[in-house]
Order: sequence, then structure tokens, then C-alpha cells
Amino acid sequence: MAKCPYNSSSEYCEIEVQLEVAKVAEDEATETFHEMDAEIRRLLQRIELLGKTLQQYNIPIPEVED
Repeated sequence: MAKCPYNSSSEYCEIEVQLEVAKVAEDEATETFHEMDAEIRRLLQRIELLGKTLQQYNIPIPEVED
């Protein structure tokens, strides 16, 4: 933001600030997405393991309502 002087009221400065804020928000959203995606994958693996264990002992897997 070197092009944008502090307390400048120019339209260019406002656009630069908005762009920087959008970049930070995008980075945070991307990081959150990857963390959540990894957690979902871990949980799906655990569900699959539990399902296999239930089948191994001939325990019926209950249906889930949507």
C-alpha cells in the first residue's frame, strides 16, 4: 500500500485498501477451508472404519435420516 498515503481520501486509495482487505479475507477463508477439509477427511475415515467394524461383527448399521 505504498501508493496509498495515510488518510488519503482519493478513490484510488479506497480501492487499494479494499483490495488488501479482500486478499486477507481470501487467505483466511482458504486456510479455514483447508483445515475443515482435512477434518472432514479424518472423520470420514473414522466413519468407514466404524462401519467395517460393525460389519465384521454382523452388527446392523442404522439408517440415518437426512
